Amino acid sequence: MEFVNFEFPMGLYFANTVGDIITNEDRVTVHTLLHPESGGFLGAIVSIRHLQFLINLSTINIHEYSTVSVSGKKIGRGGSQPIYRIEEINFNAGAKLSGRITLKWLGFDRTVLSLNA
Repeated sequence: MEFVNFEFPMGLYFANTVGDIITNEDRVTVHTLLHPESGGFLGAIVSIRHLQFLINLSTINIHEYSTVSVSGKKIGRGGSQPIYRIEEINFNAGAKLSGRITLKWLGFDRTVLSLNA
């Protein structure tokens, strides 16, 4: 099996912001991202139980343009900044439910983030 390695800035970003509500509701939504000038496909925002991820399939850095998250908040240029290849998500959902999601990135050198920021 072959895997595709996306070079920065392509890849998965965590797009929630502080204060976003995480639910235990079984819901998945997908919004496509189109280039603001050419209309070309850039990627998508995927929301799973209100955890929002931006999938950038373009070599254009998300910090060079902006879009709107599923919760209606501006992300990218002039808005909240999505986190590239997040490693851990801690959240509360309601009064009793809390959770932690850990993501492991095989063969990924996190220093690329400081070099390309």
